Amino acid sequence: MSSMKLVAPVLLILVALPAGAQDVVHLKSGEMVAGKTTDGMLAVRVETPAGEVKVPWNEIDRIDRGFHVRALYAERAEKIAEKDAAAHFLLAVWCRRHGLADEMNAELKSVLEIEPDHRAARAALGYEMVGEKWVAGTEILEAKGFVRRDGRWVLEAEAAYEEMLKARKKALTEKEEKASDLILKAADENARVAKYARAALDGLAWDSLRIPLFRALGHKDPAVRAFAASELGRLEELEAVRPLLRTAILDTKEPVRQAATASLKSLGQPDVIYPLIRALASGHPQIRANAAAAIGDFGDIVGVEYLVRRLSMNWGPTGRNNISVMNQVSYIRDFDVEIAQRAQIGDPIVGILREGVILDAQVFGVARTVDTIERRIIYGSLRKLTGQDFGYDRDAWREWWKRNRASHRFD
Repeated sequence: MSSMKLVAPVLLILVALPAGAQDVVHLKSGEMVAGKTTDGMLAVRVETPAGEVKVPWNEIDRIDRGFHVRALYAERAEKIAEKDAAAHFLLAVWCRRHGLADEMNAELKSVLEIEPDHRAARAALGYEMVGEKWVAGTEILEAKGFVRRDGRWVLEAEAAYEEMLKARKKALTEKEEKASDLILKAADENARVAKYARAALDGLAWDSLRIPLFRALGHKDPAVRAFAASELGRLEELEAVRPLLRTAILDTKEPVRQAATASLKSLGQPDVIYPLIRALASGHPQIRANAAAAIGDFGDIVGVEYLVRRLSMNWGPTGRNNISVMNQVSYIRDFDVEIAQRAQIGDPIVGILREGVILDAQVFGVARTVDTIERRIIYGSLRKLTGQDFGYDRDAWREWWKRNRASHRFD
């Protein structure tokens, strides 16, 4: 069975351009079909990227054969003024429609030689404006901060994080093995053992301690995790910020979370407060509670407003709506009779009766109050940050914040 299709009418936009020129069949409707043509008795067969189609002769205005298209291009190119960027661009569009890929690119490059910031020509050649510079291809991704890792493009921060994860999994060096052993001993219950181990750790470089300390944050013993979190703060390496944030929010033991928060504070990076604030919106209640406690321990006054908001989140009035309470009854009120061959058909006409009431309604406000445990943690953090104590009176805390937030005086 032939795959040939009859086209009447046809609109074809050239998406994938061939290396050479195609024949272009112009229909009387103003539309076009492009491809390799074969003349038939009643129609022209056209091989297109979508398959073979057949165009009736009586619908064809003219056919521009491939060799003819190139001649037309040469004729049009000769008429363009040397510095006429607009004319070059229009000719590039014409080349695109007629399958002249190489000629199209040449015309677009001519446009850019005359007018380097011609946006349409740049876009047609695959350029993007990044900052104040036109870039194309992989340069677009590089300019936007992407790097290539394992055959894919990722953000530089993601690549660094993946490298850190890989580093954790690889075998430890001899120095790292020694550091890992000392970290375990530094968290030992025997004070004498812990003292000597910590003294030995003081003499090790960050390169030897980095991976062992990151691994120790996931150790099964909370004492080891707490020591690792404290040690990362003492070393003051900014690379530790992300692991410490995860520990401060996700660790199951309070002493470990407190050690991680104290280390984050000692690193002196004020923006660290914002990931903790974002965690207040988590869907997991334990994460919200941990974040609230960490904000209090971190000691940044910026956290006060978000803790007060978290105590009770309110939404204002919504748009008006209505509610309907209806009773509906359907009945046959007539028949539409049709006389068919040897039969009489009655098509029922259904009527509907409705009765009831429609009420206008509007939601004036919604309030959501956090659970008891989370609320108590928030109150504790507010006392740490402000030096004030309004107990568990939510409204008192809110009123106090309204009076003092402009001045940020909390004495």
